[in-house]
Amino acid sequence: MLLLGLAAPPHFLFHRLDFIPLDLNDNGWIVGEKNDTIAVVLMDGRTVRLGVGSSCAINNRNHVLITQSKPFSTTAFLWDKGGRRFVANVDRVPRRLLDNDTFLGYIKSRCYRVRIKPNGVGAVPLPLIPNGDTGSVTDGSVNTEWTAMNTDGTVVGMTNFGWSTSHTVSVDSKGRIVEITPKGEIRPFWELLAINSRGDLLGFHGYDQTIGGGDIAVRIGGKYRDLPPKLGQGYWDAHDINERDEVVGEGKPSKPYANEMHALYWNGKQLYDLNSITSGTAGCVLETAVRINNHAWIVGTAKQGDSRIGYLLTPE
Repeated sequence: MLLLGLAAPPHFLFHRLDFIPLDLNDNGWIVGEKNDTIAVVLMDGRTVRLGVGSSCAINNRNHVLITQSKPFSTTAFLWDKGGRRFVANVDRVPRRLLDNDTFLGYIKSRCYRVRIKPNGVGAVPLPLIPNGDTGSVTDGSVNTEWTAMNTDGTVVGMTNFGWSTSHTVSVDSKGRIVEITPKGEIRPFWELLAINSRGDLLGFHGYDQTIGGGDIAVRIGGKYRDLPPKLGQGYWDAHDINERDEVVGEGKPSKPYANEMHALYWNGKQLYDLNSITSGTAGCVLETAVRINNHAWIVGTAKQGDSRIGYLLTPE
């Protein structure tokens, strides 16, 4: 059991899913994949198949962005009450679909804010960094990556601008790159994972070459905070942060080289092994936690015998 602190822990109820979940929204809709087919669980519990796809994201309008990957290409589609329609060919799988049907997409090696409209698609390129980089390519001196966008359309990423340390950057209202690493911060993010609508950031903070990772950290209200455990005391990967600054991911909580991955949850104060605070798992081991919505519903994958299954956790 991993429980850092003395406060009474939260508690969750386990629900098995018949596909591997990839995203969920605040309406209780869950999307995922099974045998190269995208499925969505509606709020009333019904499952609807949305056709062929390898990945997906859903927004609070219940619109689903579906991507279908093929050798050398990835195609994005939008599913809504009018059916499924083509959006664009993209270089990589988008991670989020905002409520205004906008996503962060790489098209021909350039990063864009892509807005899906009823009669077409609009794409606004993100700015080039000073040496003319497209926003995704390492040229030996400058490495930048636009990685996350929140509901307000704020885009954040990482670049070293040719310096020896990483810098957290954003795009301002005039389309300019803005440095948002606090002055005097000696251990800024070296990988940025997510941003919520309040502008709070989730990422890796520092680096340890022995395990190929760093401390998980959040930046809330402009201040960095390392999340437990510290390097050498455990290791985990975080994936998502909600508007309440709750974080989910998975890791090896007892020591860096433990044999079994466990799904983990940080409630803003303490870090918990979800296996310790969940009822009804029926012998399953919760291994990953990939998304958390603003009601603290969590989706991920679990191991049941030799099988890998999907699950939903709801607070009790």
